[in-house]
Amino acid sequence: WKKPATFPNSQEEYARRFWAVARVGREDGVTLCHENVSYCRLALPEAVRELRPLLGDKAAFVLDTKRAKRHGVPVEEMLDAMGSDLRHVHISDYSANHNCIPPGQGNMDYQDFFARQQRIGHAGDIVLELYRDGFATAEALVEGVRYLNTLLPPGGAAAGVEWLYRHGGFAWKCP
Repeated sequence: WKKPATFPNSQEEYARRFWAVARVGREDGVTLCHENVSYCRLALPEAVRELRPLLGDKAAFVLDTKRAKRHGVPVEEMLDAMGSDLRHVHISDYSANHNCIPPGQGNMDYQDFFARQQRIGHAGDIVLELYRDGFATAEALVEGVRYLNTLLPPGGAAAGVEWLYRHGGFAWKCP
């Protein structure tokens, strides 16, 4: 996988620019979030931990489990780095040969993941996000959501997965 890029501006300058854009978004009710994209600025937990205090109350993050795995970062480590500033999760499972498969078909420890989410107070949505080559049928997506729902506490940290399942609003990317 790609090594994180180097950037011409410092984290401080980046935070200043982000804060300016976030302020405009907040005027219209939009929360600007950072995602842990494996080849970008926040690929590593250390970068997230460095940026959080610079952003102060403007810090907001999206945790993408497949992006963490693609960069060799333990999902738990990235979740802990984002902490109480986590707003949204893009979830998938992984195995030795695949890093973007439906939940329940791989090795991710969802019990631990959801327990960590509860500890940090995350109550945002979780979106099942798979690339098209990560599943064979739409039923595999439904089964993945059903599997997650068996692990979630009622009305718990990830009620968004249940909503997505009930309303059929799955999110996935196509090539």
